[in-house]
Amino acid sequence: MDFEPVQTPNMLSRNAARCILHTPIELPAKVCKACISGDDIPAVLADLLPGPVPRRWGRMDGLSRLVVAGVGMLLREAGIVLDGLTSGLVTGTACGCVDTDLSYFRTVRQGQPSPLLFSYTLPNIAPSEAAAYFGFQGPVYAVLDAAAPYEAALSEASRLLDFLPCLDLMIFGTLDACPGADPVVKLNLICREAVRDADRLEGGSLGP
Repeated sequence: MDFEPVQTPNMLSRNAARCILHTPIELPAKVCKACISGDDIPAVLADLLPGPVPRRWGRMDGLSRLVVAGVGMLLREAGIVLDGLTSGLVTGTACGCVDTDLSYFRTVRQGQPSPLLFSYTLPNIAPSEAAAYFGFQGPVYAVLDAAAPYEAALSEASRLLDFLPCLDLMIFGTLDACPGADPVVKLNLICREAVRDADRLEGGSLGP
C-alpha cells in the first residue's frame, strides 16, 4: 500500500516528519459478521493473522474480535514489520462497547451477572486485546467521539507521536459495533519517516 507524508496540528519541530497510509483499510462485512457471531472463525482469520488464532478468542466479545482481525488485515496490507518498533493503538468510537454493556446488564437483571461480560464493559478493553496479541508496547486506548471517531483517533495518534519520541508507529481508526447497525472497522497507521527510511515495509511503499 502507498504512504504519503502528512503534517498534523501541534507538531513539534523535532518530530515534524510523518507518513500515513493513503487509504485506510475497512474490514469486509463477512469478516465483521463472523467476528460478531463467532461463525467460521478459523477460515476468516487464516489470511489476516500472523500466527494462530488468539487463545483468548473464545472468551472475547465481538468488539475485541473485530479489532484483532482489523489490525491483522492492516498490518498485512501495509506490509509493516513491527519487530523492534514501539507501536501503539488508538480506536475512535461513537458508541463504545454499549452492545456488550447491554448484554451484561441483561444478565444482571436475570440475577446472574456474567463476570466474563463484565470484563469487557470498558471501551479500552478491545484495543488492549489486540495490543496483547500483536505485542504493542506503546499507548493503547479508545477515544469517544460521536461525530467524527476516525478523525478523533487520528488527532490522538498524531499527538502521541508529537510528545513521545520513543514511539515509532501508531495504528488508529474507527471501531464501532453499535446495536442495530453494521459494525465499522476502519483502520490506518501513521509513522515516523525514519520507519520508511529504515525500509521497515515488506510490501507497499512510502511516499516521498
